[in-house]
Amino acid sequence: MGDVYATMSIDRLMQWAKLRKNNKWISILIGVLIQCNALRAAEPSTLKLPFINENITNYQGRLTIGGFLSKENFVETETSGGSTRNDFATLSARLFAQTQHFTRFHLTVTADLRDKNDFFDKLNKELYTLTARNDFQPRQLSIEYPNETGYWLAKFGRFQVPEAGAVFADGGLAGIHLTPVLSMSIFGGLNPKKDDESSLAFNSTARIVGGTLIYAPREKAEKLGIFVNSAVTAKQNQGQWDRLFLYHYATFHWPKDHLLSMATVDFIPRAKLQNLYLQHQHSFLTGQRLQLSSSYIDVIEYFRRQSVRETLAPSIYYDLQGSLTTPLLKKFSIGVTPLLGRRASDGLTRREIFLNFKAFQLFAPQLSLTSAFGLRRHFVSSDTVFRAGIDYTSAVWDISLTEELAHENYDLINGAQPVLNPSITELSVNRTINETLYSALSTQYSHDEKVSIVSFFAKLGYRFGNTTPASTATPGDR
Repeated sequence: MGDVYATMSIDRLMQWAKLRKNNKWISILIGVLIQCNALRAAEPSTLKLPFINENITNYQGRLTIGGFLSKENFVETETSGGSTRNDFATLSARLFAQTQHFTRFHLTVTADLRDKNDFFDKLNKELYTLTARNDFQPRQLSIEYPNETGYWLAKFGRFQVPEAGAVFADGGLAGIHLTPVLSMSIFGGLNPKKDDESSLAFNSTARIVGGTLIYAPREKAEKLGIFVNSAVTAKQNQGQWDRLFLYHYATFHWPKDHLLSMATVDFIPRAKLQNLYLQHQHSFLTGQRLQLSSSYIDVIEYFRRQSVRETLAPSIYYDLQGSLTTPLLKKFSIGVTPLLGRRASDGLTRREIFLNFKAFQLFAPQLSLTSAFGLRRHFVSSDTVFRAGIDYTSAVWDISLTEELAHENYDLINGAQPVLNPSITELSVNRTINETLYSALSTQYSHDEKVSIVSFFAKLGYRFGNTTPASTATPGDR
């Protein structure tokens, strides 16, 4: 029955997409998804792909289509210009496919195609309205010679260089395995990504070049595990080298400890620390777990993480955070999480401490309950916060319902001291329909005395291949 509903919903989306002329890529991807769903019931022998020897070739992929809708209603103010609404709606599709050990050279071929239609993107200045905009994006399209057991490796096309951070290139990469645990590479080409945008676009005036050095033991050590990665990248735009930076990532594992470090340091246009994250975890013999972390982020990253309710201008921000969790009996745990942070632009501070409680398998093996109570100073307000949640996890369903209530006392502004009582309710449902089809739904309602925001997200996906697809997420934030 789940297959019938999935096919019906895809058919409706296909009919909708055909009505929009600028959604040709979404229409194509939806059509492919329908055909894949129909072929799923066929015999395995009839699903062989051409030019692939299934005895040595691994192929896998995902085809997804999803939509996001957000409606915001707020109280009219002197600066709102008479408008009390702000709507946002997108429809997106993605096709990710990867073939490994392809041909006798054991090549890896990767294609990651994405399409997004933003219904309120372009401003029509004559009609004072927002019109739709459609963007097709080849996120990755590359051929790789990994040569895991040899000396040389290479990659060509549009590809990501995760060893250098959120870096992409339209060009090539060449590397060498110096030792069984040490490798290095150089890459270069055109730069399709801007630092302040997550999407990619061909740019003939932007260039990128860099190199990586990786220490990665292939066999895990019993007492100590180490992974160290460093990269230097230079970016040129319209003939000017406008950025040179170092990216570092390292992890160290001991039987009871885990240490992680990640940093980005700029040298051009000036030397500065851009982002830094340090984390240390320690597990005690009695079951307690201690975690300490420190982070430093720049203005761009602050803007990405900023809450929709926060009205402060983005700023450099740094903080220290801790967490101590203690098990109680077999089905409970209690913990405390303090945090101290500061904005560099105006000196405003963030201080908070929360007491957390969690119950495992309390009423059923699949159920868990969480709650938290805390006090915080959130830059310009002193708050009291309560959170509660319930999770249900099984082989087919993954359901989460959370609620956050707060009482916020803001600083004195123009002789008035606003008091807000926000509430945030969020429901997330993930469903594994069968071995190939999966879906996800989530909705959130946020409300206080000034604004109410309702958002909804839905996704339907299809897996294919003769191996289990790995995560295809890309850290394209930077």
